[in-house]
Amino acid sequence: MDVSVRMRPASGLARVELNPKDDSFLEGERVRLNYDRMRRTENLPKRKRGWPPIQELVTDPSDSNLIEQRVLVARLERSSVNDQQYFNILDQVVGRILKGMTFITYAHEQFYARNIDQDGTACTEEGKNIIQGLINKLEVDFHKVGSQNFADKMASRITWLYTSTPQNIIDYLRNNFTHQLAPGRFNRFVEASGRAFNQPNDFKLLFRTIALNTDERRRLAIGQQNNALPFPINSQRAICSSLMYRRESEKYLNHEDAVSFAKHALKRLRSAEQKNNFNKLYFQLIRLLLYLLRCRRSNPSCFDPNNKKEIMPFLDAIESMEKARKHLSIRNQTTRTQKAY
Repeated sequence: MDVSVRMRPASGLARVELNPKDDSFLEGERVRLNYDRMRRTENLPKRKRGWPPIQELVTDPSDSNLIEQRVLVARLERSSVNDQQYFNILDQVVGRILKGMTFITYAHEQFYARNIDQDGTACTEEGKNIIQGLINKLEVDFHKVGSQNFADKMASRITWLYTSTPQNIIDYLRNNFTHQLAPGRFNRFVEASGRAFNQPNDFKLLFRTIALNTDERRRLAIGQQNNALPFPINSQRAICSSLMYRRESEKYLNHEDAVSFAKHALKRLRSAEQKNNFNKLYFQLIRLLLYLLRCRRSNPSCFDPNNKKEIMPFLDAIESMEKARKHLSIRNQTTRTQKAY
């Protein structure tokens, strides 16, 4: 909703119009504030706390690019996990189909659209059949995998099917979280799980595992003090993917861990800002802070504006974004400046 306020000097009360962005609302009629109908009230409405909406990946309604790539899917279906070219073909499938985008015109607008949405679903029946054939093939292939390295490589790729990832791969990710993983392997597993997990217990496992791995005292206890920063972009993406795309996921992120993630995000944000590194990591941290606010949906006391300690990361992030905007504007980095807005 847009609010339009007009006022002329010495002309009395302001003219206020409330304009819904949905033109169909009230058949397009504008709503004007009527001062004559105002009444005093004893009880003011309580201040509500907001949170961002769930996001959806925009897909091509015609599945044009996906259908064009069915030859590549057929090629993978004919291949064996023992073939030397297997991963080369799989990488093409991931790049062109699962992560692929195409520039389309729809409803008089032009934009980039994905082949599959955040649930790994295409739009047309033909497109859905292509994706289902791919799922069936990858599920069978994963059963034939022998080495851990091979399984890890497949899992990190196949989870670009999002929640349509075959169950045996979901189980593999879940089971490995019960072991102590090396940092590099942990990062790959976390990011893959953020795309694929969709069940309450899996959300709990993912959030708690990241929280434990982020805790600096625990890292010192298990000898990880010389490794990379304790809150890598992989963990940020995993948390963000869950909160952005999965309804109800915020219910399984406890208050303490949410606050901890916000603090660690701000710490890395400040580090990037001091170096003027307004890059992919910087904007991922901003996105994470935004979607951590979804915790308010199930826990209204989370990130209470009256709790200065909890709300501080968000206030500092807003200030940092203004610095980013000015820095990028001076350097004419248009795309990143738009992100900063």
